[in-house]
Amino acid sequence: MSGPGGDVLRERWLVVWNCQSFGLANCIQTLARDIECEALDIWSFGKALETESPQHWRAWDRIITMGEATALPGFKAADMPPFEILPPLYFSGYHPDCCYVLLDGEPVSGAVVGPYHSMIALAAYKEGMTAREASRWYNATTYGHAGYFAHWPMQRQLMLDSYRERGIDLSRLFRVVGRGACFMHTIDHPRIPALFEVARALLVARGKAVFENVVPPPDNLSATSWPVYPEIGERLAVAGSYLFKPANLHKPFELVEYLERSLAFFSQWEKQRLRVFLHLQPQLQTIRKLMRGEIA
Repeated sequence: MSGPGGDVLRERWLVVWNCQSFGLANCIQTLARDIECEALDIWSFGKALETESPQHWRAWDRIITMGEATALPGFKAADMPPFEILPPLYFSGYHPDCCYVLLDGEPVSGAVVGPYHSMIALAAYKEGMTAREASRWYNATTYGHAGYFAHWPMQRQLMLDSYRERGIDLSRLFRVVGRGACFMHTIDHPRIPALFEVARALLVARGKAVFENVVPPPDNLSATSWPVYPEIGERLAVAGSYLFKPANLHKPFELVEYLERSLAFFSQWEKQRLRVFLHLQPQLQTIRKLMRGEIA
């Protein structure tokens, strides 16, 4: 696409997602031949809606956003350039034990891996266990009863369907990036190769020219990472471990030390004040019943 004198006319796109915004925008910027892409996270976008004029948003030719952004106070579709709702990546297939813990209904950041917690650790705390006692429940029997092994195929289908509804084929993500490797740091922090495939699939679906054989941008979400447990990794042909990486640090904690820190963290509050999201409650209760010997 060229303008007068042969200058390239580039579209300006804005990505408004969650913490994945900057990774996706950087991937689009790297791949697209005729697009300049910038990013705002949804929290900054909400603040900007309060202060910026409609003309400010029309500086972009297209906005890629998550559905929650359209419900923010001050969002008016008429003030925006063409915008497309695209769901950020959520995938618990590699990390089914990883969850958010709610303190009086609000997520609470943990002692080790940022806002992420082990559901088994929470169950062990509620059952009054020590770290050593809790560590024995990290095994295939627990994962089978809790439904952990069913996450991967279910999550794969949900992800493919949610993008297919928008005319985007994301199957290459599983064929290429997910073959023998984990493409998520946590349940909602994708590794940069995964966002690279989302960017590629989006651009191809919208008829935009892309560069081939380009190097993905740096992974800005790598500071926090959850391990793929060995028994789960074995079924997915992915290397597994029980090494928990502290946020922004390099030396990992082994399972018992991670549990010692987690249980000490949970002990600040009464057990009934700590919960998981409603859709995960059956899993948590199953693990607690297993610990109490109510499930054979």
